[in-house]
Amino acid sequence: MAGNGWSIVEADSFDRGVAGCGGHRVVEEAIAPIKLGLSRNPGAFLATNTPGISLAKTKLHWNGPDIILAYSVWFRIIEKNKTVELLHVEWTDPEIDEWDNDETKF
Repeated sequence: MAGNGWSIVEADSFDRGVAGCGGHRVVEEAIAPIKLGLSRNPGAFLATNTPGISLAKTKLHWNGPDIILAYSVWFRIIEKNKTVELLHVEWTDPEIDEWDNDETKF
């Protein structure tokens, strides 16, 4: 996916997270808003305490009768070739608004 010059790639560690969340079919629809935002302006997301790693989160929401879970996506911005590398994805407790930015998931 690309937009405004930013490409999005997935690390092997991201694929392992996707598998743990039920596979690409489940995860892709849920994190589509994150991927769109990353393709437009990856610097607009939350920086973590780990240098070079940022974090984006979706919220729990309804899509008709279906519940779409909340997800967290860790990523790295690679400025030299305008690439965003997705590092990890996981389900997120929608009750928790605080982030443990020191925790490495990948």
